[in-house]
Parts: sequence; C-alpha cells; structure tokens
Amino acid sequence: MLLGCLNSGTSFVSGFAIFSVLGFMAQEQGVDIAEVAESGPGLAFIAYPKAVSMMPLPTFWAILFFIMLLLLGLDSQFVEVEGQITSLVDLYPSFLRKGYRREIFIAIVCFLSYILGLTMVTEGGMYVFQLFDYYAASGVCLLWVAFFECIAVAWVYGADNIYDAIEDMIGYRPGPWMKWSWMIITPVLCMGCFIFSLAKYKPLTYNKEYIYPDWAIGLGWGLALSSMICIPLVMVIRIVQSDGSLIERVKAVAAPRELNRWARESESAVPFYPAAMANGGLIKPTHIIVETMM
Repeated sequence: MLLGCLNSGTSFVSGFAIFSVLGFMAQEQGVDIAEVAESGPGLAFIAYPKAVSMMPLPTFWAILFFIMLLLLGLDSQFVEVEGQITSLVDLYPSFLRKGYRREIFIAIVCFLSYILGLTMVTEGGMYVFQLFDYYAASGVCLLWVAFFECIAVAWVYGADNIYDAIEDMIGYRPGPWMKWSWMIITPVLCMGCFIFSLAKYKPLTYNKEYIYPDWAIGLGWGLALSSMICIPLVMVIRIVQSDGSLIERVKAVAAPRELNRWARESESAVPFYPAAMANGGLIKPTHIIVETMM
C-alpha cells in the first residue's frame, strides 16, 4: 500500500512540474496547451528544454534536467537488463552459471541492445524510436503481460501460497488487500484499460504531421505481438502436447513440472547428502551458526 501511494504521489508531483511549464509556454505563445507539444520525445527534448531556457540561470537548470534524463535512462536499463538476465539464468542455471558464462551472456545482450539503439540516434532515428515506443513498449503490451502475471500468480500458483511464502520471509501475513488486488482488482483494471486502449487506437504519427506508412504500422504491430503472443501461444502448445481431457490437460499444465536438463543439478555440484552421511559417518561442518537472544 505504501509503495503504491509513493508511486502515485510521485506521478502526481511530476504532473505539477510538467504541466506548469507547458501552461507557461502555452500562455507565452498564445496557443492551447495541447498544441505546445505531444507526449514522448518531443516533450522531453524539444518543449521542456525550450521552457528551461526561459528560466533564470538556464544553464544550471538545463544541466540538472539532462542529468535527470541520463540517470533515469540508466536506472531503466539496469532494471530491464537484470530482469531479463535473471529470468534466463534461473531458467538454465547449470548452463549459464558455469565459469564466466553469465558475464559473457550479459555482454552479448548489452552489445545487441547497443546495436539496436544505434538505429535510434541516426538522422531518421526519431522515427524508429517512435515506432518502438508506440508499439513495442506501449501500455497495451504492458497491460497484457500484467494481466497474465496476475492470473498466473493469484489463480494458477495460488494467492494463499504466495501469502505463505511472504509469511516465511517477513514473519507475518500481509493484509487481505494485496490478495484481492492480485485476484480481482488488478486483472479487471488491466483488461478494462487494454480493451479501451484498443477501442481508442489511432495510427502512429510523428509531430502531428508525418503519418507512418502501412508497412511501418505493420512492423509496429509485429513488435507488439512478438511479446504479447508468447504467453497464449506457449499455453496452447503445452495444452495440446498434454494427455487426457481438456480439464486434465489444463490442470497438468498449471501444475509444477520437472526441471529441464539445463536446470538440473550439474555433475560438479556437491550433493545434499554426501556418501559419508549415507554410510553413517559424520562430516565436518562448514558453517557455524550463532543464535543470540535478547
């Protein structure tokens, strides 16, 4: 609850900072605020820097503004790269955790992302950036993924099981608000916003003048579907490959399955019950646990 309030409160304060500046620019130019700049890169790199140049000590505020953009980009990159790397490493631990394979894998992912990002700093890079921003990283994709995450956590794995795990980690069970949010409130809101976003969809334009061609819009939807279609596609494939009736197949897919060959314990790993213990012998402890009581 506290994190949600802090997140919404930060957006609320940011709205004052942004729209006060846009309102000032609209007043100076004698136009409507919607005509000053549209959301996206035009707001961050054209409208807002121009407003900063009108302030007292413009150089100082410009430095702070672009340092803020730099730190925001770095923070986003850390989260995105670590989330992707951690998921793949946890999926194939015995393969990617040997030697320096994890570091090499991170270097490969960062290099490919760098090559992809170079296309967005060319002369026509803003058009490429807008295409990725409008389709690949749009709210439609995020809402779709968030909906299935809530279904997987709250209904497939079970909200009560999540509560048990949280209780094991922090020592108490959270309030019922989180459980109802995972099970009902968040999925309903995500699906509702997803439907309204599709109903109010408009083809992509740049700076309210350039209209993207049909092939570019098709490419954008391909980028969006590349992340959206994976969830239902894998689900259908798993159900088709299972045996039994439809209900039995769905239950089998939702149940935990055996580890794949990359996730199994590697041969070099030490087993949990060594041979010495199996023969009745004792082994020397490797850690000393000291318990103190107040």
